[in-house]
Parts: sequence; structure tokens; C-alpha cells
Amino acid sequence: MKRREQVSRLVAALALLLVPGCSSDDGPTKAQSTIGPAGGSVTVGKASVVIPQGATGTDREIGIEKLGSGWPDAPAGLELAGDVYAFTPHGIGFASPVTVTIPVNATTSDVKLYKYQPGESVWTEVSGATVNASDSTITGLTSSFSGFCGMKTAKPSGGEPTPDMGPSGDKGTPEKDMGQCKGVEMQCDTSAECCTGLECIDISGYKGCFTPS
Repeated sequence: MKRREQVSRLVAALALLLVPGCSSDDGPTKAQSTIGPAGGSVTVGKASVVIPQGATGTDREIGIEKLGSGWPDAPAGLELAGDVYAFTPHGIGFASPVTVTIPVNATTSDVKLYKYQPGESVWTEVSGATVNASDSTITGLTSSFSGFCGMKTAKPSGGEPTPDMGPSGDKGTPEKDMGQCKGVEMQCDTSAECCTGLECIDISGYKGCFTPS
């Protein structure tokens, strides 16, 4: 249900882009211009589209709108690296690729440009896109319009796992086990290759672990 609502919201935003709207306090969030066979461009903030000569055979109202972040959901393992931008008219094709640029909030090597397909409810990567670190944007080529967003590898949730500190509570500190291994020096190892509990693995004076013969 949530995904269906997100898809409906994106489709509605794409359809309403051509309706005049007000700008926000921090600058315009949408722009449009009539572009014909001679080509042209539209820019809003750091987002832009450049349409080469001959890419469209007739005059079209080309628009861009910043939709915001947080939806639609990014694919598993990814997270949005900035706002979603809608380029319209949605679904039209071009005779030759047009250049789309949008701002991103990260410029690491894992940032990629993705295009949303409302009919399929999926994001697809725009291959060959490049990041411009100097102005925090990403640029790619596309043959049709939809929603675009930069994405990056998602940070793991829950933080780092807590290491097993062993009997001493201090990684790497030798201990005397007073059970079955009485008198044998014990040491905690987070890789679980060394002894824990009552395992009789003597590491006295050696780096690493071995089983006494």
C-alpha cells in the first residue's frame, strides 16, 4: 500500500509540473521552457536538462521540478543521495539522448544516477553517469523523462557488532582458566579462532592460537 501511494504521488507530481506554481523561500523548485527542433535547455538551481538539436521534432514544454527526498523507496542496499527531480513531459522519447544534471549531497565514487519507472515501480541505474565533485552534481544521458535521483550505498543499520571480550572482558588479555583448562593461559579473539570459555587452547608466549599436542 505504501509503495502504491508513493507511485501515485510521483505520477501526480509529474502530471502537475506544467501547472504554474509558487517558488519556495530558498529559491525556485520548478522551471519550464518551450524547446523545439533547434534544441535548448532548462535549469532550476543546479538541476538542468540540455536537449541537442534534432532530439525533438516538434515544440514541447520541457519542465523540471524538485520533488524532495525520502520517496519513492530506494532499492535494497541503497539510499537517496539528494532530492528527487521530475523531468517532464513524462514518458516522451527523444531522437537522440539528452543530458540530465541534478545536485547530490555526496560525491563519493559509489554515487550513481537513478531513474524511476512509475509503471514498473522500480529505480533503474543510468549507466555512464559522472559525478562533478566541484559543484556536487551528477550528470547522465537519457532518452526519456521521469523522476531522477542520485543514490549511494546505504550505511549498515545497528552500528558495529559488539566484540566478544572473553572471560577477562578485555580483548587480547591472557587469562587463567580455572575449569578444565586450569593453569593454561587463555586469550579472547573476536574471530572465534582462539579459545573462549573452557576450550583448552594454549597461546602462552605465542602470537595466535594453536592446539597443544
